[in-house]
Amino acid sequence: MKNTHLSLYLIIIVLCGACMNRTPNESIEANEALLCQLDSLIRQADCFIANKEARIDKVKQKLQHSHQAAETFQLNSQLYWEYRVYDADSALKYVNHNLQLARQHKKKEWEITSLLDLSFIYTANGLLDEALKALTPLNPARMTREQRSRHYGQMRTLCSRQQLYSQGDKKLNEYWGRQYALYSDSVLQTATPDEPRYLYARVWKYQEEPEQRRELIRQMEEKKKTLTADSRNYSIFSYQLATLYKKEGNITKWVENMILSGMADVRGVNRDMGSLHALASHLYANGYLDRAYQYSTYCSEIGYTYKSRVRLLHLSELQNKIHQSYIERDKRQKARLHLFLTLISTLSLVLIVALFFLRQQVKKRKEANRLLKNVNKQLRHLNKELKSVNAELRDTNYIKEEYIGQVFKLCSNYISLMEEYRKNLNRKLKVGQIEELKKVISSTSTVNNEMKEFYESFDSIFLHLFPHFVTDFNNLLRPEERIEVKPGKLNTELRIHALIRLGITDSEKIAECLHCSQQTVYNNRSMTGNKSTLSKEDFIRAVKELGKVKE
Repeated sequence: MKNTHLSLYLIIIVLCGACMNRTPNESIEANEALLCQLDSLIRQADCFIANKEARIDKVKQKLQHSHQAAETFQLNSQLYWEYRVYDADSALKYVNHNLQLARQHKKKEWEITSLLDLSFIYTANGLLDEALKALTPLNPARMTREQRSRHYGQMRTLCSRQQLYSQGDKKLNEYWGRQYALYSDSVLQTATPDEPRYLYARVWKYQEEPEQRRELIRQMEEKKKTLTADSRNYSIFSYQLATLYKKEGNITKWVENMILSGMADVRGVNRDMGSLHALASHLYANGYLDRAYQYSTYCSEIGYTYKSRVRLLHLSELQNKIHQSYIERDKRQKARLHLFLTLISTLSLVLIVALFFLRQQVKKRKEANRLLKNVNKQLRHLNKELKSVNAELRDTNYIKEEYIGQVFKLCSNYISLMEEYRKNLNRKLKVGQIEELKKVISSTSTVNNEMKEFYESFDSIFLHLFPHFVTDFNNLLRPEERIEVKPGKLNTELRIHALIRLGITDSEKIAECLHCSQQTVYNNRSMTGNKSTLSKEDFIRAVKELGKVKE
């Protein structure tokens, strides 16, 4: 049976090992609550889109009733900013309206603003040549400070996208990297410290300098508190903060800020999002396939709507990896299922074998019970002999003081021998020595019955020798603590002190005589001693003197 249990235990261990999944990632588990919020927001995406469409409709209604060029330009700009990262085609439509309006009314400032807007849409959609063409005619020297800052920021973004497209050409990639650095410096020289692009440029410039980086993190955390959680700036701030935290080696904060950036994008219906793609990549790398698939799928759906070629290019690579991982996971699950079936079959076989052995044991036990019945008959016969000895003892009063204790001790030892004898038979039975058991048949009456008869004999003989023992003993106790028993009977407490009266004072020997634990003897002696008005020593001395004939 031990081997059977060991086999079952090993099978359970293998099953548990087969069920083990990925190891939880601390940075992800620490942000589980935020991830759940992000999941909830993605499920509500249609509500956010409906709110945005309602807001756009209101602006369009105003535009229909606009007859002033300045007002029309301003309303077109509003629609552009609503569509800017939501619907590239619509954004392009309204920025072109403004560009026509600017040229029609010869408004150079309007034209510059429209070309900057146009360049952003082209860049976001991966039309980099068209974006550069829109920016080329512009002369930063003829712009306002804000337009110049925005121009350098747009060129900076364009160079960043060119770097992504030229990763296979080292020289070209390095060229666009240098251009990116130059325009970043230009942003720092033209933008004011309260402009987001100023902080973004500082992130690029100081991300490798620990002291400057930590100060920048502190400033951006403070600035982020002033932004609304559904704004484009909040999303970009969180994304840039994540970049700094990653440089610090704090991946937990990187994940947190990427989630916050993604949440802002979902709330603001931003379809040109990079944070959710980065988060999906991190989840995939750490084995969280289902969530990575959920986020990458959402990014793909909105990416196709927005037509962001750069985003879609990188998303397709990630989704291919996730798809391949799903295939590999399916293979592992099939292999695991096959293992489970094998283990279950093995377990079934083990159980069948175990049932066979159990049936054999039941047969052996039945045979043993038959033998035990014969042993019980022998024990009853021996018990009758013991009763006969007890009857003879009642007639021998002359051994009252000296020999009665010894006789009862012998009787107690006899019971102990019978109990040991029975245990010996059981041991032989357990090891299957049936033939040996047949040769050594003896009494098998239960110990409780024998003890009951033993106590009855003890009570009878002792009270015959000391008829006033109970009364005399109660006189040693306080009135409210006196013991009441049926005539001719003793309880455990009285038997213990009866043996003390007979000269057996050692608790171990008393426990052996009465077949109880030493703790029971000790507890009864302590409890009874506390019931007396005498000290413990005087009480024991008085018990020993009970029933003696006074000279």
